[in-house]
Amino acid sequence: MGYTENSLLSLDSLSEYCSSPDIVEELVEVFVEDGKYCLQKIAEGLRRKDCPQVRLYAHRIKGSARYIAAEKLSEAASKLENASEQSPCGELSDYHEELKNAFFDVVHYFENSDWKSQLKN
Repeated sequence: MGYTENSLLSLDSLSEYCSSPDIVEELVEVFVEDGKYCLQKIAEGLRRKDCPQVRLYAHRIKGSARYIAAEKLSEAASKLENASEQSPCGELSDYHEELKNAFFDVVHYFENSDWKSQLKN
């Protein structure tokens, strides 16, 4: 993993939004499904050099990441979103890679940790 669990996301912040593990689990499932879709659309946009598409889906991931308190992921999405406004699409691969790594770090955390027991009730 690229991040420690403590820097990956804030379960305390997530608990403030929703303390029900079942509801959070549903949110995470939607987040993962939508995030994978967005990453596919970003990759497609990069292949076609469609910076507006890259920006749109990076922005979408940024918002979703904030909703589940995954700040490092949100930061990576923000970097790609901003870079897509300032750089040619052919120069965004490093930002895209950082975003993919951050996304799958969050997915790995939710799939392989006992995060439910750490939510505040």
